[in-house]
Amino acid sequence: RKDITMARIDYLVSFGERLSIRLLAEALEAKNILSYPVDASNILATSHDFGDAEPLDRSEQLYLDLIMNPLLDHGIIPVVTGYIGYSGDGCTTTLGRGGSDLTATFLANFLNADAVYLWKDVPGFYDKDPKEHADAHMYAALDYDHAEKLAKNGAKVVYFKAIEPLRRKKIPLYVKSYLDPDKDGTVVKNES
Repeated sequence: RKDITMARIDYLVSFGERLSIRLLAEALEAKNILSYPVDASNILATSHDFGDAEPLDRSEQLYLDLIMNPLLDHGIIPVVTGYIGYSGDGCTTTLGRGGSDLTATFLANFLNADAVYLWKDVPGFYDKDPKEHADAHMYAALDYDHAEKLAKNGAKVVYFKAIEPLRRKKIPLYVKSYLDPDKDGTVVKNES
């Protein structure tokens, strides 16, 4: 239909993330952990490319001063949506495939985080698809360039664009499996 635009699709699909952060914040509160849901469509400025928007650096000051620092200063854990932001005209945008990875690393860059942990269905980067090759070798450590190259060449464990915000501030990335949380994963950092 003519009235189903990419902007409307982005707006509609954003509700999954918006619901998820509220549920997670409620689950944390039930465990007596102070938390607050933060909708990134109010704080993460992006390009106007619906379905595949790029985060913009102008988000940083607003994000830190008005949202994150007050929560963190009061010991409240922010539970932030991944995958969504807002364009210059205020429309909700989505970051496309890997958008939640990109949101996490982009916001970690703003906060000068000590590290980023991404929990996946595999424990890290492999030299080939472990679901198809029993002899696949998992890397214990990679540098940013090698991880980005693997991601660009088909390793779907981390979105390749999510690596650059970490590289800029030398923030290590830990990839672990939620299916086997005790298993060592892959660390991506400046030197492997």
